[in-house]
Amino acid sequence: MSESSLAEFPLFMQTRMSPGLETERLIGAYTQNREGNQLLFFGGIHGNEISGVKALQRVFAHLKKHRPSFRGSVVGLAGNPPALAQGKRYLERDLNRLFDLESLRAWQLLESEHGQDGNERPKAVTGEAREALELYRIIERLVQTGTPTQRIFVDLHATSASGGGFSVIRDTEANREIAARMHLPLIFGLETQLQATLMNLLYRMGLTGIVFEGGQIGSTEALEVHTAGIWTLLTGLGCLHPKDVPDYRTHINRMIDAAEGLPKAVQTRYRHAVQPGDGFAMLPGFGNFHPVRSGDLLAHDHRGPVLAPQDGMLLMPLYQQQGEDGFFLVDSVDY
Repeated sequence: MSESSLAEFPLFMQTRMSPGLETERLIGAYTQNREGNQLLFFGGIHGNEISGVKALQRVFAHLKKHRPSFRGSVVGLAGNPPALAQGKRYLERDLNRLFDLESLRAWQLLESEHGQDGNERPKAVTGEAREALELYRIIERLVQTGTPTQRIFVDLHATSASGGGFSVIRDTEANREIAARMHLPLIFGLETQLQATLMNLLYRMGLTGIVFEGGQIGSTEALEVHTAGIWTLLTGLGCLHPKDVPDYRTHINRMIDAAEGLPKAVQTRYRHAVQPGDGFAMLPGFGNFHPVRSGDLLAHDHRGPVLAPQDGMLLMPLYQQQGEDGFFLVDSVDY
């Protein structure tokens, strides 16, 4: 990112939480100070989900090199740099369960009181809690910057199962309008099953936006779909003209292909929670949107067989050691 383009984000660049961390946190920033939307992209909230970070790096590298005409602004942020460095979902606690607004404000106060005498000392808030607090501070500053048409977030993720990309949203007209540009299945109701996620925090702060699941962790597909989706949103939201996007039609077709054969919209009906020590092990072979019937054997844990409690389709079956969600069940809904 060039010095001139970074200088156009003065409030963001004044956020210096710890030496060197700004460089790790900031993936890229681009604007030409023209009226438009403010887009905030987040990659690597889970440190083993690298496709979103790599896709943002690709996009910002192109913007930096070619400097196309641009309306509004776009910022890309890495969620959990320490976990990304080790390729782990998280190091101590799942970052995407730590964005409770009251906790964040309490940590802010603790940090303020901890350092009020001006002396250098160890941080009062550490680990993933610190990552959450630093992201929150940055977001607070960014959403106080300018008067954009809309403030829109996109939280980039990948799943441990195979089976296409999808968008997770709170069901509002504004969120539907954003997600519809992606051509992917819409997942309704997931935010009510999960607590203290980045998505829920950003909705509470008044932003419009989506969680964008690109595909299986570590796959070429996830990187391609995330890259295509970012370009698709930048053009669909009027930030860029399609002529300024490399292989624009290829990106659109990639998004359409990712959704082929999948339902247009589903409602979340059930979450199977997993606790440390459960010994949860999903049976092999399940992917996203795999149909199941009530009573089907899905997994085992220390209590015995785990059966589907109802008919539906599987979403995000757990095929990694870390995680609090064994699987979700969803049903198709009219859209």
